[in-house]
Amino acid sequence: MMGQCKYAFQMLRYAFGIKGNSVAAVILVIAGLVLEFISHGTNFLGSFFVVVLSMFPVQFLYSISLSNHVASSPYRKRLQTSMPALMNLTLNIGIFTLMNIIKAVEIYLFPEDTELIIGSLIMLSVAELIITIYTGIVFKYYIIATVVMVAFYSFLGGTGGWIMAENHQMYGFYSVFTAMGYIFMGKTSLAGAVVISYVLLFVGALLQYLVSLVFYRKPLSKRAQGAAMKRYLK
Repeated sequence: MMGQCKYAFQMLRYAFGIKGNSVAAVILVIAGLVLEFISHGTNFLGSFFVVVLSMFPVQFLYSISLSNHVASSPYRKRLQTSMPALMNLTLNIGIFTLMNIIKAVEIYLFPEDTELIIGSLIMLSVAELIITIYTGIVFKYYIIATVVMVAFYSFLGGTGGWIMAENHQMYGFYSVFTAMGYIFMGKTSLAGAVVISYVLLFVGALLQYLVSLVFYRKPLSKRAQGAAMKRYLK
């Protein structure tokens, strides 16, 4: 398993469009961290920008499977199934470790926002679970996967807004997603939220792997690829 993960990261050097997408990823992370600190950790959008970072290397990995050399390689199936799931899990463990530390610091600095910060972490974990499953489908069925994900997040946001209204609470627009965390898990400690975050990461990786096995033989979606990759897709 570790050998596959190491091989996957080594293969990224052959990916399409890695430089341009890497710049976009850095900009996204910087914007996310700025929003995170400005909102004292109560703005779901900032941390969300950071966790979607894991999707970029997975896209790079899928692009490698377009190579004629890889097409005849025994690693081709793994490059679209187990390797993306392992890479996603490895990156998410690192990202969530960073976010968990940031949340702990925010609670220490802004104890009055403790419940919202914990709710934000729980919701972030649920959001990453959805993104991970989405990652296992989007490179094969881009439109369907994206429509379903947007609809699901709209449901989460709408329900979160209802929770805030019921409790007569007024926060920033994206805090309605934070409120949704309480529906799934209820109020818990930071330690409990941290445990939940790691458990959902492993559940998400397993589901991503299983979903990718189901759709493995389907062709890659042209709409899910960058301009450099589209030339290789019929």
